[in-house]
Amino acid sequence: MKIKVEPIILAVVLCTLAISMFYASLTANAQPNPAESVNPNIQKAYSELKAADDAGANISELAARFNTALELLDKANNGNDTNTSDLIAQANRLLSSIPPDSQNLKSAATAGQQEAARLRIVRIPVGALIVALVAVAILVIRRKVQAKRFAELRVKVKG
Repeated sequence: MKIKVEPIILAVVLCTLAISMFYASLTANAQPNPAESVNPNIQKAYSELKAADDAGANISELAARFNTALELLDKANNGNDTNTSDLIAQANRLLSSIPPDSQNLKSAATAGQQEAARLRIVRIPVGALIVALVAVAILVIRRKVQAKRFAELRVKVKG
């Protein structure tokens, strides 16, 4: 028995493949960095945090460290403490530790996204192929059932 592929199934498979390839090729646009600060350590730490966040990394621990450094700088700016230089030094140590850790998180997140993209490129067309095969199987079964019913029909003769 020769299997004839219905044109509608072929169209559905081709549309699904086209949509899947379009979806897989989408990329997120990078947003401009809104950080405006006088202190270069704050600027650099914020930029690295933003880049890691944009890459999809979990930056909650680094953000807490960043906030702690800002609180220390705020205490130092108030001038109520006698150890202002110690507070500034501690804040700068915290701020300077953020960029390397942020880079590590960013590269781990980027690697994860690349792996997810590779899997998506494979899974979507395979899924479309499975749907097409199921549709063809349903058509073949339907035709067999129709042929069986047709063979069982009895012709009534008048007379």
